Amino acid sequence: SDPRKQLKKRLKASLRNVALQATKSSVWQQRRDALSFLEQSIKNDKEFKQSQGQALCEWLDENQVIDDLFGERAHATIVSETVPLLLLLDLTEERLSVILDAAFMHVGSVRAEVHKVILNLIKEMNKNRTRFVLDRVMEVFDAHAQDPSGDKAFKASSSGGSKNNSSSSALLSLQRIGANQLQAAFEFV
Repeated sequence: SDPRKQLKKRLKASLRNVALQATKSSVWQQRRDALSFLEQSIKNDKEFKQSQGQALCEWLDENQVIDDLFGERAHATIVSETVPLLLLLDLTEERLSVILDAAFMHVGSVRAEVHKVILNLIKEMNKNRTRFVLDRVMEVFDAHAQDPSGDKAFKASSSGGSKNNSSSSALLSLQRIGANQLQAAFEFV
């Protein structure tokens, strides 16, 4: 039990805790700096180095970092800079759910940035995670597609039936193609 290693370990933990607190700051520049520090912290973490890819980093969940970054206090600039950090992580279904919920919860520039984050992440996801994202998006379409009688057919728009055909086509394309059509799906919703 080398005192230097213990000191180094405690220092890393203290610095990580400072960054974790900064992710909750109301000052967006502090939150932005915290993202960079957390990214470096994960890259230097033993778990990440051993995983040779993506780290689980349960301490992020324990401290609700992703919830804070994408939740009610989300800021477009902060959201836009989360991709490098998120690519280091094992994006579990729970983490993806937080991000996807943000895509449907926010409006304006924050929503647009969340969509961009999802599009960047989906390019790097495995098949199961990609399917999870697409299924969640499809759930939104399914909810919009049901009429009061419970039919799963799309409602015709007030401009006529052309929306019905284009919506059905968009859904089929989304299922086949993936990331490129996901942007169209977000815009549709």
